[in-house]
Amino acid sequence: MERPTKFTSSFASTDGTSGLPATRARGSIRSVASLALRRPRVLGTTAGLLVFTFAAFGMLAVHNFASNAIESAVRRSLQGVAIAAARSVPVEAHALIHTATDEGSPAYQQAIAPLEELQRTLPDIRYVYTFRQTADGIEFVVDPTTEPASVSRPDDHTPPGTFYKPTDAAMIAAIQREAATVSNEVYTDRWAPS
Repeated sequence: MERPTKFTSSFASTDGTSGLPATRARGSIRSVASLALRRPRVLGTTAGLLVFTFAAFGMLAVHNFASNAIESAVRRSLQGVAIAAARSVPVEAHALIHTATDEGSPAYQQAIAPLEELQRTLPDIRYVYTFRQTADGIEFVVDPTTEPASVSRPDDHTPPGTFYKPTDAAMIAAIQREAATVSNEVYTDRWAPS
């Protein structure tokens, strides 16, 4: 024959309370209600602080969600611009550009025209350029940056054939995969120091 188990102190109970025996649970509720009636300011302040805390955490969660959504949208937009820029430059003309002396050539003018149009159409895109992998490393090919020095630094324009040592993993991945990528972090280099 099984003996009934007695629960004492803080074990779970079957009466739906928080584990306190029924008489103690009712007593605890009465004491909180009694405190609330005797000290309404304490209860009001506590309730206000709880509401404020939940609201603050809710606002923080919404802020983080919105920030992530905006950042993701900007990345997708930049990736789309990079794809459009790459597809707009004629491959045959791009292949003929190797040194700074090529900047006056018809091939260079043909390759730079779509990038200049992109900058005119999307004024928020300040820098757009092409580069390629060679046996010696990565080199710039077409750079339409021709802003006056008051808006930009004098060395912002990079002539064809200028070698570049990438500091960003996304750029290295773009070259290796031959696909448009967007950096996860803002990075600095000679052309964009911190």
